[in-house]
Amino acid sequence: MSSNEQRTTTIHLVETGGEFIARSEARRLLDGLDRFKVVELDFRGVEMVGQGFVDQVFRVWASDHPDVEIVPTNMAPAVEFMVRRGLPKPEPR
Repeated sequence: MSSNEQRTTTIHLVETGGEFIARSEARRLLDGLDRFKVVELDFRGVEMVGQGFVDQVFRVWASDHPDVEIVPTNMAPAVEFMVRRGLPKPEPR
């Protein structure tokens, strides 16, 4: 990675829409973010996310890009519930 490439970026979701439901929305949102090491998703102002959106971001995309950390921030209670529910479960030992 060259010295002028950013390692972290913040995406303010409310600037791109108020609700995120579909996998296609997640794919559009995440397009090109694999060049960062940390992607902060700022959910401030977002009141609802769908299961497909959460699954695409936190399971599918995250497993396809294991070198990128996705950090959700400023989640409303309903958003936090869906995100936590959609996070991959640790495998039993």
